[in-house]
Amino acid sequence: MKTLIISDLHLSPETPHTFTQLKVLLEFCKKNIQALYILGDLFEVWLGDDDTSPFNQSVIEALRHCSAEGTQLFLMRGNRDFLMGNLFSEAIGATLLPDPHCILLQGKKTLLTHGDQLCTQDKNYQKYRRCLQHPLTMKLLRGLPLSFRRKIGASLRAQSHQYQKDLPLSFMDIDRQELFNWFLKYDCDQIIHGHTHRPSIHYFREEKDSALWKNHYVLSDWHETGNALFFSEETSPRLINFDTALFV
Repeated sequence: MKTLIISDLHLSPETPHTFTQLKVLLEFCKKNIQALYILGDLFEVWLGDDDTSPFNQSVIEALRHCSAEGTQLFLMRGNRDFLMGNLFSEAIGATLLPDPHCILLQGKKTLLTHGDQLCTQDKNYQKYRRCLQHPLTMKLLRGLPLSFRRKIGASLRAQSHQYQKDLPLSFMDIDRQELFNWFLKYDCDQIIHGHTHRPSIHYFREEKDSALWKNHYVLSDWHETGNALFFSEETSPRLINFDTALFV
């Protein structure tokens, strides 16, 4: 079984090249990939499943065609599209996953997460996240007129960009101790996430058992080129870019 895992596309009408890259990936998936996981921030901002803009409809159509051809789609919310709901996932033929979520991948218990919950050094963000993504807050936001949500979304993005400029670099990465805590808490063999936009693969040994290896995979954003984590029975897991003639 061949699996691709992607994250942080940040799709928007202002970055059409990213959507073009996604369509290339989806065309390949139709005949070659059995499962495609999207670990959050598919969109730069998602204001609710009732936002039926032409761009959103184009993305929905591309994803729906892929799932209709037989590729299983799995979708997780990110910090940019946390208002995504069942109407959207049903429209594209995807399964909406909670964050975090465990699956069995190549015989290993694998924890999937968007990744922002691991950035525990940024305590202000964690408080903001808990407040904004509280079920009552989300219900309130979804009940607001779409035009008002657009204004709120623009304001939050502007505040986020300014906040990140003044943030220490270490706060924008995951906390390594928190990562180890999650390995213990979820009793998993590997953790895969995005959010930090720092693609990497880490292998390390379990302290209590030097023969037991743990795997940590970090996905890239799609700012410059499409990126995915590729799993197959024939090869070792690898991070690939679409400009490296990967799909062979």
